[in-house]
Amino acid sequence: MVDFERVFSLLISDKLKSCLAAGAFNYVLSLEGNDWFDPRRIGELEDTYVSNHTSAEKPKHVSSAYAPL
Repeated sequence: MVDFERVFSLLISDKLKSCLAAGAFNYVLSLEGNDWFDPRRIGELEDTYVSNHTSAEKPKHVSSAYAPL
């Protein structure tokens, strides 16, 4: 029997995967195999992927929160 919590977790996992960048999505799918990960695990894997694949040549731009005087 499938309970509501498991079905809900599967739906959230599927939605979360659809929001991932292509590289992170493929990384998660390659580790899932024939099973599926809960949303927390997908977040952890996405964080690991981004941490290891973000290029130092492409610095992230952070704009100032203060207006120029």
